[in-house]
Amino acid sequence: MSSNRFSTYHANGYFDETFSLGSSPLTHYGEIAFRFSNLESLEIEAKQRHAAAFFLENGVTFTVYGDDEGTERIFPFDLIPRIILLW
Repeated sequence: MSSNRFSTYHANGYFDETFSLGSSPLTHYGEIAFRFSNLESLEIEAKQRHAAAFFLENGVTFTVYGDDEGTERIFPFDLIPRIILLW
């Protein structure tokens, strides 16, 4: 995958915490965007599955009582971190 994975992305006037008005990442997200742009989609999916399995195996879960799908669920997790800047 080339480093232009995000070249067609546009926020269409909405606020985006990662990208500027164009498809360029904001300075503080530059390294993360670069790393993800060089991963294949299947690699990203595998990393997400690995993180979910790690959470489940290590008890990073919560319980939903009264749900027929089972009670133990992992906490929602996003591979792309939220970066908070102090201005």
